[in-house]
Amino acid sequence: MKNCDQQVESLWVKVMEHANKENLVVGVYYRPFDQREDVNNAFLVQLQEASHPQALILLGDFSHPDICWKGGTASCKQSRRLLERVKGNFLIHVIYSLTRGAVLLDLLLTNTE
Repeated sequence: MKNCDQQVESLWVKVMEHANKENLVVGVYYRPFDQREDVNNAFLVQLQEASHPQALILLGDFSHPDICWKGGTASCKQSRRLLERVKGNFLIHVIYSLTRGAVLLDLLLTNTE
């Protein structure tokens, strides 16, 4: 995936399946709470690239405490952009229990079973 000059803290691994000719991309991501918008945008580009056309499993600390995953809403612009990208790539949020105190920061997103 492209990191360009951005300081995106992510790692992407493509697992090639020769028998079924399907690929699986596994990604891990750490987003500092005070991440700059340009770095956030660089990660969203990576997510877009990883989502097509293969299966994707993405997990990590996303630090978006304002996202309401059950309602699909967020108050922050960066959080709303992440929600749009998740929905636009048909990703499913798998973890619904709180991961840090009263908020859900650690996510597992996938477009496969």
